[in-house]
Amino acid sequence: MPSEQPITILGVDPGSQITGYGIIEIPHIQARNQFHLRDLGVFKAPRKLSYLERLLFMHTHLDEFIGRTKPNYGVFEKTYVSIHPQATIKLSETRGALIAATSRHPITLCEMTATEAKKAITGRGSTAKKDVALILKSMLKTHTMLQKPQKDDATDALALALAFALSMSFKNSVMSVTPLRKT
Repeated sequence: MPSEQPITILGVDPGSQITGYGIIEIPHIQARNQFHLRDLGVFKAPRKLSYLERLLFMHTHLDEFIGRTKPNYGVFEKTYVSIHPQATIKLSETRGALIAATSRHPITLCEMTATEAKKAITGRGSTAKKDVALILKSMLKTHTMLQKPQKDDATDALALALAFALSMSFKNSVMSVTPLRKT
């Protein structure tokens, strides 16, 4: 018998200055296309903090946020390799700090690329961010959080959560989610 418990999915778009998050809820696993936005926003580290202090800031804020919201799944954007090696290293270190914060909780961790998330939502992996945001707005049209402009980091995180939800809802998924750890 399928579980009737709501499923909550946290999407995380890591960044050492700004980390985006979005949480959606599915009433239960059989509720296809019934996605509800629970929360959306960013953690923005104060500019005065050193890089290492920003890592701690992001770790602490995500840890506390997960403690309050208790999602079932966490979906992280995979790190892309930049032409700037130092930027890639910093992004990877930030992602590691955020994954460490998440792993302190009973949550199944997964990862996917931005291209995979875009493809799951729009059918094309090369869709522009503004077009993905419009589709998210139409799919979650009843929520007032999406009526005001959001930072790209928040909508990117929301796209990760929704793409993961779509992969759970449909057996013939357009992307494969890589599990990091199962609870």
